[in-house]
Amino acid sequence: MHNFLKQCAAALALSLAALGAAAQQIPATKPSAAQQAMINRGYGMFIHFGVNTFADVEWSDGSIPVDKYNPTQLDPGQWVKTAKDAGFRYVLLITKHHDGFCLWDSKYTEYDVASSPVKTDVVKAVADACKKHGLQFAVYYSLWDRKEPSYKDKNPQAYIDYMKTS
Repeated sequence: MHNFLKQCAAALALSLAALGAAAQQIPATKPSAAQQAMINRGYGMFIHFGVNTFADVEWSDGSIPVDKYNPTQLDPGQWVKTAKDAGFRYVLLITKHHDGFCLWDSKYTEYDVASSPVKTDVVKAVADACKKHGLQFAVYYSLWDRKEPSYKDKNPQAYIDYMKTS
C-alpha cells in the first residue's frame, strides 16, 4: 500500500508539473496583428475632458453638478489642429469616463452636455475636426458608470441590465 501511495504522489506531481508547463506562455518573437496595427498607428493624442475638468479633479463619482460643466471657449477644432501640427496621427476622445458624464446628448442619462450650460456635442465636433484635418478618430467609453443608481444596487444584475440597455 505504501508503494502505491508513493506512485500516486509521483504521478500527481508529474501531472501538476506538466500542467504548469503547458499553462506557461512563451513570449512572442514578433507583434500580433493588433499590436502591429497599434505600432503602425503611431503617435496619438488622448483627450480627457469633461465635467471633472471644471471641478479640478481627475476622477469623480458622478456627484459633480452638471451645470459645473461650462466651457466658455470650447474649441475642439483647435484641439485637433494642435494634434495635427504636433505630428499626431490619431485623436482618442474619452467620451464618458467613470463619473458617467457624456460628451454628447445621451438618451440614457441627463448627466450630459445637453443638460449643461454648453450643449455642444463634443464627440461630433472632435470627429468632424479629425476628418477635416486627416486624423484618425477613436473613442473611449467607460462601462463603469458611478452616477447610475443601479451601480450601487446590492444585486449586481441590476447594473448589468442597465449596461445592456445603454
